[in-house]
Amino acid sequence: MIENYRSLHDVRLSLAAQLAVGKIPTLDEWEQIGPLFNRHCSSFVHVACDNCIEFNTIELYTLDMPQESYKLHLDAASGEISIYYSHLQGLQSAFITLRHLFSSRSSVCTHAFTSLDITDGPVSPWRGLMVDVARHFIPVHMLKRSIDAMELARFNVLHLHLTDSQSFPLLLDDVVVEETPVPLSNLAKLGAFGADKIYTKEQMKDIVDYAARCD
Repeated sequence: MIENYRSLHDVRLSLAAQLAVGKIPTLDEWEQIGPLFNRHCSSFVHVACDNCIEFNTIELYTLDMPQESYKLHLDAASGEISIYYSHLQGLQSAFITLRHLFSSRSSVCTHAFTSLDITDGPVSPWRGLMVDVARHFIPVHMLKRSIDAMELARFNVLHLHLTDSQSFPLLLDDVVVEETPVPLSNLAKLGAFGADKIYTKEQMKDIVDYAARCD
């Protein structure tokens, strides 16, 4: 099988095309292909465009954390609340703290003090939650509830594990690579747990936009 391909790129393209139309390579074919791939790589198709993920792309990035620190002063006698911050995310963090303090579920008795001073800020820039939707499909409205909970807990990174061997719920657009049609949409149509357990591009954009309002 391998000798019929000019390069590793041809192998990746052929393999992706087979998977897209629902054809699963045989065990012998996998044994020949396996040594050619980096064991940590999950990208099979290279599409020539700017900023595309390629076969050997390193997906590391630096998280730019805005200034989230703030100081809060509460004067119970006058009912005045003063908030000092240098960035809007610091103000947002202060509001979350006030929500915690005055929540009906709060363990803090807000009438037990005459004044309260809080100086707060994050210790770690990366405070993330990974949600495995490949093995356990979660509807969009539930993912948004998770984002709301993350905001209250001051998490700032949501990692969606979208695809795995158990399912492929992400609906991709069909593409043409080197004049060869590749029906990538079949990956979700044939690989998702069901027709109602698929994420569209519009839904993914909606989730990103919903999370962006927390910034």
